Amino acid sequence: MRKMYTAMLRKAQNDPTLMKMFKKIHKEKGGIVGENGEFLMDLNPFKDFHKSLVEAHKGCGPNCIHLQRFYAKIGYYPFW
Repeated sequence: MRKMYTAMLRKAQNDPTLMKMFKKIHKEKGGIVGENGEFLMDLNPFKDFHKSLVEAHKGCGPNCIHLQRFYAKIGYYPFW
């Protein structure tokens, strides 16, 4: 999970759309976003978001294309 979170942070630095999406998610989950856009919280809000995403796509099966797209969007490639 930490590798996925780190990949997302790295990619979000250069992707304003991704940064905007995760700022919103982190604020909703109780995370803090600094004035310069950096994330100032631990891994737990991201874990909660990922858990809910996986749960929502449980019916898609083990090779869920939605999860694969999400992983690609955040720069995490566990399958490739």
